This record gives sequence, C-alpha cells and structure tokens, in this order.
Amino acid sequence: MRRPPRSRDALRLAPPGSDGGASSIVRAARPRGASSSDGGALASPCANSLDLCRRLLMAPIAALGVATAPGCLPEVPPDWLLEAPRLLLIEQEVIATGELSTPLTDDPPGRRRREGLPGDRVRLRPIFFDADGPFSPEVIVLLSTTVRDGFVGDTPIPPCEGGAAGVGPLCRLADLDLVLPPLPPADAVGVRSFVRVIASEPGGVSAETCLQRARAGEVRYGCLYASFLPRYGPLDRVETLQGEDVDVPPDPPDLDVPSARLELEIVGADGPRSVVAHHGDTVLVTVGERARATLGIDRDELQTYSIPAVDAPIEQTEVPRAIWWSTARALDLDTTVTIRGPAVALAIPDEPAIFDLTLWVEERSGSAQWLWVRFDVRERGGAAVRRRGGTAVRRRRARLARPPRSSSATPRR
Repeated sequence: MRRPPRSRDALRLAPPGSDGGASSIVRAARPRGASSSDGGALASPCANSLDLCRRLLMAPIAALGVATAPGCLPEVPPDWLLEAPRLLLIEQEVIATGELSTPLTDDPPGRRRREGLPGDRVRLRPIFFDADGPFSPEVIVLLSTTVRDGFVGDTPIPPCEGGAAGVGPLCRLADLDLVLPPLPPADAVGVRSFVRVIASEPGGVSAETCLQRARAGEVRYGCLYASFLPRYGPLDRVETLQGEDVDVPPDPPDLDVPSARLELEIVGADGPRSVVAHHGDTVLVTVGERARATLGIDRDELQTYSIPAVDAPIEQTEVPRAIWWSTARALDLDTTVTIRGPAVALAIPDEPAIFDLTLWVEERSGSAQWLWVRFDVRERGGAAVRRRGGTAVRRRRARLARPPRSSSATPRR
C-alpha cells in the first residue's frame, strides 16, 4: 500500500457500451415482476430506479422554485444498503512476475502483491453482492488496449492468447488471469489498457446474452457491467517505463494487509462485550443489541511510502480506509450515502434475521481488498433463527462465493 499513481482511477460510472470512458460500473435494474428475458423497452423510469424517478419528479419543480413535502416522493434506499445485485469491487493479485518485476519470493510471507508491471500475470476477483450476500455469477472478461476498442458492433472478438493482449484492440480472456500489457507513453491520448466485465444477475439471462446486448448499445434487465483499470506499480518504475522524470525514491510493491478484521464492541442486556471477527466469520448477536464496528489492522503491516518535497522526500505511513455496506438497514447513520471511515455504529435488527456486513478496505494506491462478516441475529436466550424455510436456506448457502469460516467469531481476550 502506497501513494496513489497519477490519474489511475479503479472504478467510475459510465455507460456500458460507451467507448469514451474505460472505468465504469453500470447495473441494469429489473423492476419487480418483470421477466429477465423481456427484450421490450422500459415502460417507466420509476419502475427501474427510484433515484431516477425522484430526479425526474424534482427537476421541473425545482426549476419553478416550488417546495415539496418529503412524504410526496418515494423513499430512496441508502447507497450502502445492498438490496439489488451489485459488483462492489475487483481485487487484483499478482500471481507470477515477468522480467520487469522483483520475484514474489522477495515479498514478506503471507502477503499478496496488489500492483504489477508489464509482463506480470495477475488474477482478478470480481466481488458480487445482493440482499442474500455474496454470489458467483457467470462472468465474461474482455481486455482492451485502447479506449476506442470497437466494443460496440458485431465484429467477432478474438481470444486473448495466454491471457495476454492480442494483435487487435480487444480480446476475450479465457478466465480471470491477465498478463499486464505494456504501458503507453505518459503523453499518449486514448491509449490505455482496461478490462471489461460482463456478468449475469441471479436468475437473469446468460452472460453471453448480456454481452450481445451491451455490444448492440442496449442495457437490459438481469445484467451487470463494469470496467476496471489494472493496477500498475511501484510508481517510480511506472514513471520510468512511461518516459517521465522520476521524482520519487524507489518503493516496494503495494501489498495487502492480511490482518484486516472487524473489532466489535457490542452492548446488550447482559452488558458490553468485545468480539474480533475475521473475513468469513459469523457473529452471533441478540435482537435489539447495539454495536460499533471498527476496522482493525496490525500496525507492522502498514507500508511506508515517499512523497516529493522541496528539500527532500518525506516518508509517510499509509492509513487504510474502509467503505461500508450492509444487506440490512443495520448501519446507524444519518446519511444515505456510502461512507468512508475507520468505524461505523450498528443497529441490530429487532427481530431474528441474518445479514451481512462487507467492507472495501481501500489503500492509498487505489487497490482494495474485501472483508466480509455475517451476523446471525437471535432471540434472547439463543433461540434458533427462522430462515425463510429450509429450501431457501440451502439455495442461499449454495450461492455464497466463500462459505463462512466458522460458526462464531473469536471473543477478544
């Protein structure tokens, strides 16, 4: 983890069929009761997006300067509430190095490298979530080496040979492994490599159908689209390869923080207690309890990085941030926007339920890693949770991207 490379955003909103922006996350909403295979036009904007509906309703009123009562408009769910399927983030891990990078054996044991140089092989991990937790859909991954890659149209897309870019501007990866393409010169315009991800929602059309519709300039129900800029680094090596004057001292590659965890302070009828939950853990709580969740990281895993200064470079230690989401209205917030911060207050539901809390641990280089903890809310006394019936539970568990690691989290000693 280190200072951010210049102008290297990871994910940004843009139309999925657009050639004008490489970084995008777009979801085609499906109204309740509509068929995923329905190819017709949208009947109403309000049937697909409450936020769009609200903006359409407010625009003419705001132009006239007329005040409206909040109760007249439909409620817009908070951005941090995971109800509909989403692609939250894409993790990147270097799994093999090329000629330009130092060997992975030089990294500390147990650490994963998050950024690479041209010729390195990286593995991409898209993280999908909906109201039932993480899921693993059918995914198609395309590699583009220029912004105007000819994505829109019906020209056949050739395969990427060995995960590397082909002779054309666009190719299709056989899996989620990618060989990082060469870096363009720093002054190049419209020449940059990025990855397009096309996926199908649970119960939706196939990913192949989603790809065909996106290439035709259509956005249809049951599909998820995103674009991802691969992470290149260390920064001093990137600047050298792009022909820039290097203004920072050499830094080690960006690494993950395997100690990332949730530190929970829970208050209930029996008094306060502390619990430490790691990725994949399930925390048992009681109806009506309150809690505070804090991102915990071992200090010795934090990397230092250099920033230019007038007299001499300054050494700084990174400060990771957490971006918080929940599958229930369990974040005790006064805002509806997604927040970034080291801690968040939780309001445990007032009836038995299961919900997921997930974090995007954001690092200074722009890379990120995923932290996911499940909460099992029970009646006081430990009564079993009613889980919508056995069939629904089995279906839900089968769709998990990774099963919970244990039945309960570890009490802090």
